[in-house]
Amino acid sequence: MAILRQPRPKTGLSKRLAALYGTRSWKAYRKQLCRRRQLCERCRERPADLVDHIVPVRSGTDWPAMLALFHDRANHQVLCRPCHDAKTAEDRKKYPETYRVK
Repeated sequence: MAILRQPRPKTGLSKRLAALYGTRSWKAYRKQLCRRRQLCERCRERPADLVDHIVPVRSGTDWPAMLALFHDRANHQVLCRPCHDAKTAEDRKKYPETYRVK
């Protein structure tokens, strides 16, 4: 039996960030980047299916800084789901203040 995680409540900031990930341009960019780079940049074993922000977008000090981190292509890497989940767990420890529900 699969255990389902309850989604955290979205704050105003979370909604704004979620909206960026839902845009047609982001979805097309993600698909193109994963197709071009193909393998996960962390394990180099599994196909890449997610674009990860190397420096978390939420670590920006304000909305313009977050937008800059979101769109900075040098801040993007492609990862498989297991590596992305592991990296997110590491980011939560490294940047605890950015992952608190506000």
